[in-house]
Amino acid sequence: MAVSTVKATINSQTYDLTYNDVSKKWEATITAPPTTSWNQPSNKYGITLVATDEAGNSTTKDRTDVTLGPDLQLR
Repeated sequence: MAVSTVKATINSQTYDLTYNDVSKKWEATITAPPTTSWNQPSNKYGITLVATDEAGNSTTKDRTDVTLGPDLQLR
């Protein structure tokens, strides 16, 4: 089943990603939070990704994910 939507949430702000047919990646222009990440866990904002397929099944990944977690953080 193909992914139909991907959403990224950073500091309670949600962004819709779009699929780039050339790069074959889901992309978005995301504005960094207006405040420092100093008071966040590990001094980084966690990023939560939610991918939904054509049947409506969703998978969520965040900073606690064993594989992707280290890449889902923004300083």
